[in-house]
Amino acid sequence: MILNTHCNYTPIPEDEMRSLSDQFCPQAHDAPITAADYDSYSQTVATADALGVVNIRRVGTTTSQTIRMKGAVQGSINILQGGEMIAIGDESGSIGVFDTINGQQHFYEERHGRAGTSRAFRGVAINRQGSRLASISQDNILRVWDLQKKERLFQWKNFSGSSIHFDARGERILAITSDGQPNLIDLWRNQNLYLDRLKTPCQHACFTTDGTGIIAAGYSGFYLLEIATGRLIAGFATKGGQIVDIATSPDGRFLATVTTRSVHKFALPSLQFVESYKHHTPNPSNSAYWDNAGVWIGGSDGMMHAKGSFTGVPPVSSAKAFGQHKISIHDTSIAIWKDFSRVNYFDIGAPIDSAVVNRDGNLVVVKPQNQPILVLQSPSGKKHMQAPPESSNSERVHIGGTTVAIELPKGGCYWWQLSKGKAFQLAWPRALSVSNGGELIALVTPKGNIRILNTINGQPALPSPQPLSNASVKLVSFVNRSPTLIVLDTEGVLSYYDLGTSLNTKEPAKGYDLLEINADIDQIWGLSHQDKSYAVLRIPQADSCTLLWVPLNSEENPFDIPNLHPKASVDPSSGAIFEPSKSAAFVEKDFGGQEMIVYRSLPNGEWISFDGKSIRDSSPNANQFI
Repeated sequence: MILNTHCNYTPIPEDEMRSLSDQFCPQAHDAPITAADYDSYSQTVATADALGVVNIRRVGTTTSQTIRMKGAVQGSINILQGGEMIAIGDESGSIGVFDTINGQQHFYEERHGRAGTSRAFRGVAINRQGSRLASISQDNILRVWDLQKKERLFQWKNFSGSSIHFDARGERILAITSDGQPNLIDLWRNQNLYLDRLKTPCQHACFTTDGTGIIAAGYSGFYLLEIATGRLIAGFATKGGQIVDIATSPDGRFLATVTTRSVHKFALPSLQFVESYKHHTPNPSNSAYWDNAGVWIGGSDGMMHAKGSFTGVPPVSSAKAFGQHKISIHDTSIAIWKDFSRVNYFDIGAPIDSAVVNRDGNLVVVKPQNQPILVLQSPSGKKHMQAPPESSNSERVHIGGTTVAIELPKGGCYWWQLSKGKAFQLAWPRALSVSNGGELIALVTPKGNIRILNTINGQPALPSPQPLSNASVKLVSFVNRSPTLIVLDTEGVLSYYDLGTSLNTKEPAKGYDLLEINADIDQIWGLSHQDKSYAVLRIPQADSCTLLWVPLNSEENPFDIPNLHPKASVDPSSGAIFEPSKSAAFVEKDFGGQEMIVYRSLPNGEWISFDGKSIRDSSPNANQFI
């Protein structure tokens, strides 16, 4: 049987089907916040992220509007005074003006390929009359459009920075030149107005609320200029941190400078210091605004942070499960779940590529980025052991019972039988799998054959299975709670061996071909579910994956589940599918790919799990964030 598998990721629009993951969702973004704006007249807030998702809402309401751009939005959003429209520019060179209520386009222009990426937008502005749109781009060009005629009006070179603004009358544009100086352009006269030259370059500039002054800020300080005379009135040098953004209070009486660690407040126009405090925002970006609740700053956790607010949780990058035991990866942290409860959440201090949990749920093997493999006790997170330095950047890690095995980057493997205090190293294996009980390890030889050893003594546990063809074995996997080994060779042929007979007779196990697969496979699982055994194969696509289910011993036909997260995984015990989901969550899906249960980590150490009918479990104060 030959199976050709091709899949393109075409998710169902949110307005056509509300996902289970959208419930009890405390945040709109699953990527770092990269832009934010606030309109004090309508109390409308807009935030954007590195995936191009723009969320618009009014303070005090629970409903919001989402606009999806083609590229990341880096500082380039601006809400029209009154909150009716928003201007957005993205990294792909697309720019538009949209209705904040229904997302309808009032104006849209895009470029493709290099023509688009060369004009990646760094700032956009819409005048208060809603008739002009201005932008600055990576190509150092300042552009102005007539929104009624939908045509370009002006274009000037040698502008940079990360901000652009119209004055109250829409007659002047405040931007920053390529040498870091604020520049005020009179649109009617098509000329630059005089401003004193700053002592140090700036990246951010804005009008004071009363329209009489200009605030300009660079990495090392900020300045106040008077528009009527162009004079530099005052300046202030910062200490202890670079300025990443500035914001003025809604009443115009105060200025806030946001550094990588702190917020510093000053009175206007005197620039007299008022207060400083730590903002605890992870990796803050050019995305600060000031509303009636104070200064808010966008972080890499996809959330906005204010003084005395919460600690957010990074998005889930991968999730694994074995029966009632589940783990999820959140950047440098791991969440440990048992059944429907989160029993621990801890930080290992380094970004994590992946992790696996054993059948008993008492050990977790962690693969940090560019660091040696760690074995942790679960659920405490206490370090049990650390693998040698050469385990860094290992291809795959495996765990079964108390046996941990690592496929080394340059070939060969380590394995440890932790309960017996045994350690082994072999230079020749090209791939391996550990039985879920941990007693057996299957190794692929340099010639592509299979050897099955006892993990305690390293000796052959049974005769080597008979090769099925001249093709080398590429991947192997034991079937959970079954004496069966699944193999995939370099020609795409999927087969399996019944090891039970070999264990009893001590004769080499015979294999059986299942099907030939004309697709790349990056991982396989073996599972037993309701008296049936399956091989599950993951077929990667550009931004998704397909899981192919192949029955081992029944007349049932193979079937696939497309359009899954690229790191979707399968529980070898139940066959449930686990994949990352929005807002620091992961979701459990059934054989048909339907969402069954969502497991979500919430800010400030809270958590919740729920299905389509009820909350399965939650932490005591979870309701503060849902």
